[in-house]
Amino acid sequence: MAVIGKKQWRIARTDSGTPPVVYELPEATNQTFPANGLVILNANGEVTAVTGDDDTVFWGIAENAGQNGTGKRARVFRITSDLTFIGNMVDAAAADHVSVQADIGPMGIIFDDTPKRWYLDASQQGGANDRVHVIQPAPGSVIGDTNAEFYFKFFESAIQSQG
Repeated sequence: MAVIGKKQWRIARTDSGTPPVVYELPEATNQTFPANGLVILNANGEVTAVTGDDDTVFWGIAENAGQNGTGKRARVFRITSDLTFIGNMVDAAAADHVSVQADIGPMGIIFDDTPKRWYLDASQQGGANDRVHVIQPAPGSVIGDTNAEFYFKFFESAIQSQG
């Protein structure tokens, strides 16, 4: 089986066929989130980086990286139940993972701080840390590949309300 290169996750499609909804919002001061990284809105409605794997809700996916300043704006794709994403599946600490059929279903996510990327976390399945539902392998990946890419959706319970 193949070893699939790890990439930042990305939007694959919408169920409705319409373009994903993107907002331009103020950034909280000194934000350094990566492009395609998870963000939340703070109490002031400002885009703020998600700081770890244990956060329970997410507002969107940043189109551009945080600009580390004041008075900046971010373009953010709103996470909705209509969006399907593609992402690599890894193991604990973002280690390589050989996918198996049992990987389809509820799963957690993990942030690898070195390349500033989010991944599906095969070591977090069927428990309190589930944030997404893994649907099937994405094109170019099959069950048995190392770090295979999969289609996935966020659970409604993991999507932050409007803020």
